[in-house]
Amino acid sequence: MGTKHHSSDPVSDPKKRRRVGFSQIDAGIEANDCIKIYLGSLNLGLVAGVASSNLILVLPPYQHKGYGRHLLEVLNNVAICENVYDLTIEEPLDSLQHVRTCIDVGRLLVFNPIQKALDSTILRLKQENLSKKSQTSCFGPPPSAIDHVRKSLKINKKQFQQCWEVLIYLGLDFVDKQIDNFMTVISDRVRADVIGKDSGAAEKRVIEFPTDYDQEMSFVMFRCKNGEASRIDMDENQTNQEQQLKELVDERMKEIKSIAQKVCPRSS
Repeated sequence: MGTKHHSSDPVSDPKKRRRVGFSQIDAGIEANDCIKIYLGSLNLGLVAGVASSNLILVLPPYQHKGYGRHLLEVLNNVAICENVYDLTIEEPLDSLQHVRTCIDVGRLLVFNPIQKALDSTILRLKQENLSKKSQTSCFGPPPSAIDHVRKSLKINKKQFQQCWEVLIYLGLDFVDKQIDNFMTVISDRVRADVIGKDSGAAEKRVIEFPTDYDQEMSFVMFRCKNGEASRIDMDENQTNQEQQLKELVDERMKEIKSIAQKVCPRSS
């Protein structure tokens, strides 16, 4: 897989922008207000992975009227028609990511090549009792599904993984056991993203420490040698960490439910 790059920055060169909006000029619009879109090209004669960087913008008077959704749908169609590698949005706003995921979940619900893998994952979640398992289980999409989605729908891996959680949620019966299992899956995934996949290991610890840098971006991780117990009192820090993780899980669950309700209004 080639590294995505582009030879010049369209943000700094207005002549190289592909502008989509409702104004004939750029006056009053900052480049940073635009959304940067990458279309990874696989065209013959080009280096695989060379990206086409594009900017889209909906001006304030026209926001919250469905134009942004329409632009994203057009971009999806362009990506498929031009057979790009995938479509990536650089640091999307929460509102844009929400709309994007609603669109992609709708597309994935009728995408047959992933249905068997999705049904298998949902069935496991319905039958297993994750509260009795000491180790985390993998409920993410299989590599074959990730590849099918990228090739056919041009949805990149990270975006597909976000959508996969919503697809699983939509397939549940909404009984307590299944919802508890689903929350365990989300919690394990969030914990792995924030702390690391081995966060549950007793010999590894993450602690806060005084620093002249950004406190929220600084931490220390250490591992006890030969399994010896840590001599550092971490009860308070561990409690704070668990509370923060719980808040992240609750936020993610709220987001999943909101998307599910819009894609399939009967979901609760």
